[in-house]
Amino acid sequence: MFDIIESKVGDVARKGQYSGIGAGEMKGRTPSRFSAIEKIGQGGMGVVWKARDNQLGRTVALKFLRHVPDNPEAKKRFEQEARAAAALNHPNIVTIHDINLIKEPMYIVMEYVEG
Repeated sequence: MFDIIESKVGDVARKGQYSGIGAGEMKGRTPSRFSAIEKIGQGGMGVVWKARDNQLGRTVALKFLRHVPDNPEAKKRFEQEARAAAALNHPNIVTIHDINLIKEPMYIVMEYVEG
């Protein structure tokens, strides 16, 4: 799937076990298709970044699942969230473009809405 690469927005050294997204260290590390722009929110399950989809030339929101070793329930809830949102079509609900559950960091690619 997507490899974690150094992007143009920063330089974060990868040390030991992956914990970057949960620790708020996304700046400088993105799946290769995306360039991180800025952190726009976080919650109990993860962190959301404004990013540039370099392949399609659009701004998106990337929601990353917090690293939770050996917790298949967290992955299942994350997938259910993406499926539920993707099943809805309403002007007040963001569109889900893609999801990655195969390789860390696990993330949802969704429409970016300013505000």
